[in-house]
Amino acid sequence: MDGIDGILLDIDGVLVVSWEQIPGAAKTVRWLRDQGIPVRLITNTTTHSRHELAKIVRAAGIDVAGEDVVTAVVMTGSYLRSHHPGAKVFLVSDGDPTDDLPDVDLVE
Repeated sequence: MDGIDGILLDIDGVLVVSWEQIPGAAKTVRWLRDQGIPVRLITNTTTHSRHELAKIVRAAGIDVAGEDVVTAVVMTGSYLRSHHPGAKVFLVSDGDPTDDLPDVDLVE
């Protein structure tokens, strides 16, 4: 498809509801990829790592890898690495997002 560099799809409410696939979601993701369009899944969820989310979405029948998932934590890590390299970060979270914060210096 001309003019499309990629597609961002929100996970909850667009692909799944209560972790159940919305009819046609898997087929649509597969079609986009077959067209050569990069697909990334986005979410503001902070309670699961991107790999945990990918596993949950795969269980709903949508083929996705952890690297395809972009979370608020992933973007925060990217921001910290590029704008505040070496900063010591105190993490407050109700989940364990440390896997999505490589090269971020977390302190207790």
